[in-house]
Amino acid sequence: MASGFLDKQPSSRQGVTQIVSVSSGVSSATTAAFGSATYQIRICSDTFVNYNIGTSSVSASSANSYLPPNWVEFITVTPGQTLAAIKAPVEGQVTTSTGPAQSGTLWVTELS
Repeated sequence: MASGFLDKQPSSRQGVTQIVSVSSGVSSATTAAFGSATYQIRICSDTFVNYNIGTSSVSASSANSYLPPNWVEFITVTPGQTLAAIKAPVEGQVTTSTGPAQSGTLWVTELS
């Protein structure tokens, strides 16, 4: 059968979504480990973040993977892992001791 524009696109089922509050200087992690059928996650944030994926007590720093705001990223994971994130330092960004420049939200959705 010839490939055409009506072919189905690969997709995954959406599962649990965890919300991580990210802020400058403080690493925050998902509250629960990824489920037993989770081998991929989708992440998106409303601010600049660095994130790290691992087991046990994972933490994030500015040396970890970078995610720009409003960008969707698909990542391969292993069941039982967790994700930690921290607000990324961005050169030239206005920062204050409070307000949106110091915090944001990261959405982590399990896919199966």
